[in-house]
Amino acid sequence: MEATRVTRFNIGALSPRLRLELSRASFISFDCEFTGLGDSAATRAQDLRVRYAALRTTATTRGLVSFGVAAFQQGKDDSADDSAAALDFCVTSMGNVVFEPAAAAFLSDHNFDFNKHWKDAVPFKPGNDSSDHSLPGTPNQLIRDLFVYILSLNVPIVIHNGLLDLMFIYQSFYAELPEELDTFVADLADMFPAGLVDTKFVADYVTRERASFLGYLFRKYERKMLKSYHPYLSLSPAIQVNPSVPASILLPNGQISATLSFKLLTKLPDTLKSKKTTKRTKQAEKDEKRLYCVQYASHGYCPNGPACHKSHDLDTILDAEELEAQLNQRKKSKSLTDGSIDPVTVPTTTSNTASATASTELTPIPIQSQTPLPPITPSLFETYHSACFDAYMTGYVFSVQQRMHPSESISEFVKAHGNKLYLMGKDVPLHIVKSSFSRTSLEHRRKKKVWSVNGSSGTVSGIAK
Repeated sequence: MEATRVTRFNIGALSPRLRLELSRASFISFDCEFTGLGDSAATRAQDLRVRYAALRTTATTRGLVSFGVAAFQQGKDDSADDSAAALDFCVTSMGNVVFEPAAAAFLSDHNFDFNKHWKDAVPFKPGNDSSDHSLPGTPNQLIRDLFVYILSLNVPIVIHNGLLDLMFIYQSFYAELPEELDTFVADLADMFPAGLVDTKFVADYVTRERASFLGYLFRKYERKMLKSYHPYLSLSPAIQVNPSVPASILLPNGQISATLSFKLLTKLPDTLKSKKTTKRTKQAEKDEKRLYCVQYASHGYCPNGPACHKSHDLDTILDAEELEAQLNQRKKSKSLTDGSIDPVTVPTTTSNTASATASTELTPIPIQSQTPLPPITPSLFETYHSACFDAYMTGYVFSVQQRMHPSESISEFVKAHGNKLYLMGKDVPLHIVKSSFSRTSLEHRRKKKVWSVNGSSGTVSGIAK
């Protein structure tokens, strides 16, 4: 896919076209890359007020390095494809921020170009508006105005496990984070009246997926759509402009808008046939016989990283899950036929011949489709990790989740399942609903006077919506 890369050099020229793309959106998805995640123990505290205070400290002492936005336009009817425009905002805080070594190592491992980042990044001044913020036409003011413009559109906002993302975005482009959780929740409810949807919450509690990390969901749904002969999602080309600008700020190709290519995940040349067992005492043995990393397949994270001797390839994991589902279905069918359940074993190596009829081994069930799987290319996690691509994946996942409920429109789906943010280590989500006992923040009320959250006409920095 291609994305429009927004930098300090082109944000001014691109802003009108960015607004046009955003104005067409049925919903918009966000994702961010940070300079750190803070104290993991405090940010996962069971007491939500303690947790919020720790997350607030993280969002006010660390900074954004990338802000990904994907604007999705739903087709006019079920037969029409959706379209998406992906925007990659390269940003840097003008304040002093903590850059955690782990965050720097993570970005470096994913080929993040720090030199290019410091050269191109849009500088922003976090916190409340001030005279320093209001200089017209500066990159800082332009990106803050674009965020306020998104608020004025009154469309659903989609995130994935996105509480911290929302806090960073609020602190970076909107206002100083409120000290109290209830005030922040009230602000969010007022800022996003069309609803916030957390695709991780939907995956865990609505569609009940086996795993709910973003890469897994995206790849699973992408395969599902391709196998059903309906990819349904087309990508808008990167936005290109040709204003009269000094040659010194043009890119080598003579354009002011760059593109990024995002590659799909690798399918490794190994065939996995997993062994089914229901005995908990044999779980470790079962996991060891699998060619993929069970820890990564469950959580999207492996402490061993690249040193892990098991595969982290999502196609391998999904192939195994599909095979296991088919074996389970075949076993259930057999039990209905003869009234008993025979042990089922599958070899862990590829076999081209059927086993003898007296054997308990079943011929591996091929997982094939007349339609091709997504292209086999170098792993995304071996190239450039991007908030923009994560925002696109988040929106894609939401599109499929909503299509799993064809009787519900986007607004109906959001009303039923939105405004519930996933909380790590909690069985219940954070409900984004204004309490009768809490007020919105003073700064939010002040800012709301310059834009309309009801989708009516309004102005932002003198530019009509």
